[in-house]
Amino acid sequence: MPNYNFIETTKHILKIQDAKKLNVQLPLTSVLYKQGQELWIVGSQHTQDVNDPQLPILKKFFNDFLNRKYKNPILCLEGFIPNDIIDEITAIRKYGE
Repeated sequence: MPNYNFIETTKHILKIQDAKKLNVQLPLTSVLYKQGQELWIVGSQHTQDVNDPQLPILKKFFNDFLNRKYKNPILCLEGFIPNDIIDEITAIRKYGE
């Protein structure tokens, strides 16, 4: 098993107050590649507006991720996945994108 230095690694993670200072167009979608591995990154402006123009971009990016059919994908989300999602529109209005 590799010996990862987690303290050193965490020094390279942006703190939320620093991330808020970045001037990037949202949604931010990117895929990083290293040694045959992929890390998909998504950043968005939280919204409950079902007409927000970033929603189709986020949906396409997520569908692209699902269509890759990875053998052992890992999905990390901020927050939680609600148990009572009825449909996409209701979920966006109640919980956000």
